[in-house]
Amino acid sequence: MRALPISTDVADAGAVDAAATEVEETLGPISVWVNAAMATAFAPVSLLTPKKSNAPPKSPISDRCTA
Repeated sequence: MRALPISTDVADAGAVDAAATEVEETLGPISVWVNAAMATAFAPVSLLTPKKSNAPPKSPISDRCTA
């Protein structure tokens, strides 16, 4: 297995698309994607949209947290 580490802003859908393009142009089709950012939505990747994956998590704890 080969890897190409890329640093990008995962909150920016365009940046993620650009990173995927860079990987595929360098190494070919992506077979495994490792994202080291916090997940805020749980669903099959094919069902996630940038809007859904960037939405703040909903939980009893987050409803009580303030900044």
